[in-house]
Amino acid sequence: MELQETLLSRRSVRKFSSKEVEKNKVIRAIELADLSPSAHNSRPWRFDVIYNKDLKTKIAEVHDGKLDKKLIKGVNFPNKLRVKLIMLLAKRVIKNAPVIIVVWNTCPLLNLLKDYDKSNIKYQFIHDMEIESVSNAIYSIHLALHSMGIGSVWMGIPVLKESEIKDILKSKDQLVSILAVGYPLYKSREKKIRDKNLFVNIY
Repeated sequence: MELQETLLSRRSVRKFSSKEVEKNKVIRAIELADLSPSAHNSRPWRFDVIYNKDLKTKIAEVHDGKLDKKLIKGVNFPNKLRVKLIMLLAKRVIKNAPVIIVVWNTCPLLNLLKDYDKSNIKYQFIHDMEIESVSNAIYSIHLALHSMGIGSVWMGIPVLKESEIKDILKSKDQLVSILAVGYPLYKSREKKIRDKNLFVNIY
């Protein structure tokens, strides 16, 4: 598949067929993603590839629609009901996906700061660079999988259940997202590029 065709035809896929996703294809997509650009070539990403049904179910079940009071203290969600509904949708998608990829930030640049203050601008700047780097790798995985005919969807809502997911997977890293992966159950509708004047300024 040509690059432009890949970019034009990729869609988020939330419903998957029962066809098994070949492990060598998933690993190849991750290997290619490891070539993604990252701040100072830090490659801060780590991936847990989960086929195990029981483990997937455990991760799915923590998406119960409940919001941790400690986590959201002082945070004003514009629509808490919508957040809960998205979380419950994520639960279903994770449970039904043939495989999920849990994406972590290993924080190599932040760890150089050692005792850092999260309210400090230096922390925020470096943290943002790491998340941007991990995001590059995530999109590379999406494109690589799509070029092989495999669908995926990027879910950010699991960060609201980070502590539970870290406990399940015995991880000390920062949770960035979960990708649900599988062969699409149906072909997604065509998506058109918007009028460039809506999002491009040329000087």
